[in-house]
Amino acid sequence: EKNYNVKVNLMNESVGGWKSSDLLANYNTKIKGKDIDLMFYICPGSNDNSTGQTSYTANHHLLFQRFFDDYPEANLLVQMPLGPNEQSTWTGPCSLMPSWVDEAIESCGSSDRIAVSRIHEIVDWMKENGKRGRDFLANNINHYNDFVLRVYIQCALKAMFGDDYVAEIYE
Repeated sequence: EKNYNVKVNLMNESVGGWKSSDLLANYNTKIKGKDIDLMFYICPGSNDNSTGQTSYTANHHLLFQRFFDDYPEANLLVQMPLGPNEQSTWTGPCSLMPSWVDEAIESCGSSDRIAVSRIHEIVDWMKENGKRGRDFLANNINHYNDFVLRVYIQCALKAMFGDDYVAEIYE
């Protein structure tokens, strides 16, 4: 509000432990009908470890499409799911999920109204450079510690505001 001179009305309808099917149901009961200009959508990952590609992609596609039908002037910021912690046995198809979300985005036909935050690429880079899942996980499965949460938010803000967001750190 202070930096951009806009009024922000934040509502948090997220619930930990949910899968993509739960988020789709939640849209109809808690989000639809609210006054929304921008929806920040965090894609589930490891909680959907038993959900196949067809269902996972369809759930996101339906939610994105309903949002755009219900809010023709609003935009969507999609935070990609993070990859699995290979030191955990609870990984499922997490490493494939970003491509499934990309498929849902492309199929909804409103990709010009979607900003995508690719946090998974940063976390994958950290892993390739010697970090392990337990270095940035609070519960060793899918809850990230303070460091990765800061990266998470920075990535979302960069996706939302582009190169104008704290440009000096990208020079």
